[in-house]
Amino acid sequence: MSDVLLFQPATGFYDKIVKSIPLGLLSISRYLDKEGYKIKIIDQRVDGNWQNNLKKELKKSPICFGTTSATGYPIYNALNASKFVKDNSDIPVVWGGIHTTLLPKQTIANKNIDVVMKGEGELTFYNLVKDIEKNKSLENVKGICYKEGRKIIENVNASYLDLNELPLVPYHLIKFKDYSQFSYGRDISMETSRGCPMNCTFCYEPVVSNHKWRCMEPKKVIENIKYVVDKFKVNNIWFLDDNFFVDIKRANKIVDGIINEGLDIYWNSETEVRLLSRYTDEELLKIEKSGLKWMSMGVESGSQKILNSINKVVTPQNVIDLNKRLKNFNNIIPKYNFISGFPSENGEDLKKTTDLILTLFKDNPNAIIQALYSVSPYPGTEIFNLAVKNGLIPPTDLEGWINFNPEYWISDIPWLNKQQIKKLKLLYFSSLFIDNKLNVHKKSFMFELFKKLYKSIGRYRFKSHSTKLPIELLLLDFYFYINKMPNK
Repeated sequence: MSDVLLFQPATGFYDKIVKSIPLGLLSISRYLDKEGYKIKIIDQRVDGNWQNNLKKELKKSPICFGTTSATGYPIYNALNASKFVKDNSDIPVVWGGIHTTLLPKQTIANKNIDVVMKGEGELTFYNLVKDIEKNKSLENVKGICYKEGRKIIENVNASYLDLNELPLVPYHLIKFKDYSQFSYGRDISMETSRGCPMNCTFCYEPVVSNHKWRCMEPKKVIENIKYVVDKFKVNNIWFLDDNFFVDIKRANKIVDGIINEGLDIYWNSETEVRLLSRYTDEELLKIEKSGLKWMSMGVESGSQKILNSINKVVTPQNVIDLNKRLKNFNNIIPKYNFISGFPSENGEDLKKTTDLILTLFKDNPNAIIQALYSVSPYPGTEIFNLAVKNGLIPPTDLEGWINFNPEYWISDIPWLNKQQIKKLKLLYFSSLFIDNKLNVHKKSFMFELFKKLYKSIGRYRFKSHSTKLPIELLLLDFYFYINKMPNK
């Protein structure tokens, strides 16, 4: 029997390349698991029989059904699952995640949703489940919106949590063999801080965290690392912090702890170019010695004009200089993120971005890009307000946000013409194959053959911005069709 039933919706095309563990669902299960509640997680990304399994679990009458969601295609899958639950049971449907935090009232207006959570969910979900179980009023549960008859009630927000006081993440709720990333062993995801002090106009983090950066003490981080290494035989850890290297002293203490404890692991993190540039070569050498493998950094654009417009405190030359420095550390793979399709971006700006990407590859053979994606104007962000001024019509209901996904929202960008959209789609597709990021995955023979045949075409496409014979777009349309995904 499961007391609580949780659902991880598929996110889109990138699921075919990376399947990270559902850390959000595991995290909100912390207090419930500690108190002995039985929790079942159904992950649509790895469970080809998820509907039947969901139906079996519903027959056991769990206390509630919960799903996470992000703006875009995950909403489509979360809604389908929620409707399935409503059709096959009478238990409450609870939604959490970034989208519900940004638009709680619009989300709960959907007939298939009973409760939505705002902000951090660990204590909120624990208190919510307890009150649902006891059939109590939800009026005292902080951080939620809920329905009382036809009335929608929004409770006060919950306070930010102290990360040092959170129980251990119940990783035992999943099967590790189901998940894989760009890795060198058995993966696990971990969080040691929340928030980001930066003010990028396209990012929802300033809205969610109010520019506050909170962290777990280095001693606690090392204890958690030792726990997952000993308990689950993990040797590859992904720190999913929004910005791991904000505090140099703290980061150095964590690095020293990994080395001093003799922890034989690889680890990966996200940071920002300007922050990492503060580190000396000696400090970077120690970081490399501790097992750092992937270093993910948001660059976003190769155009200084665009960088200035999105409040990105970095220059293309900063990126080039750091990338050259990182070449001296053979075991560190710098992974750069890029975004395009901004309202003020023109062809010259886009060319500067692709040229910068190719320069990074040339200067450092270890460099990769996660992908080149379209900007997504998440509600509440500055870029969203700018997009509205440039013709974007905001959705008036939850379903309207399904197409706000980097993989296909580009077709709806009002300030782009058909030729610009075609060019960007081709650049996004080719960006997946122009470096060595896919070499760490075991894929099918057909995938390997396609990758080998397409790489030189993709490089040409990426360098020249040619839109001739766009067979890739037909392949994408076919992918969306066979996976029953909305595509435009």
